[in-house]
Amino acid sequence: MQRKILGGHWLNDGNDVDLRLARLEDLMNRRPELVNSVMLRQNPHNVEQWLRRVKLFEGDAEKQIHTYTEAVKTVDPMKATGKVSPHAVEMELRHNNFTGALMLMRRATAEPSLEVRRMVASEAEPVQSCTSP
Repeated sequence: MQRKILGGHWLNDGNDVDLRLARLEDLMNRRPELVNSVMLRQNPHNVEQWLRRVKLFEGDAEKQIHTYTEAVKTVDPMKATGKVSPHAVEMELRHNNFTGALMLMRRATAEPSLEVRRMVASEAEPVQSCTSP
């Protein structure tokens, strides 16, 4: 039955091993990127997975920039998980821009704005912040 349906079609060719091997090789080469895509679909707010994705595109600055842009648009800081790494500060230090690194660290360690504090206070208070009487 299958031969009748596929008769004369290139998928019915008995010598399509090269094509199948090429497809397998392509999938194996793209495996890290595909696995990372699945992980980001499961939790798009995982900062570590976004940083791993950037590392996957090492050597392709355009894809790295696109990935950072997509990450900034996607990750909600209130839902972010994973270790937020100070890569920007490290980059500033490597380029001997000590003033820029200091400004970034000040911004990162500054007290949240009144708007952010109100938003957090309006949500249910986590158990960790409750004190016993």
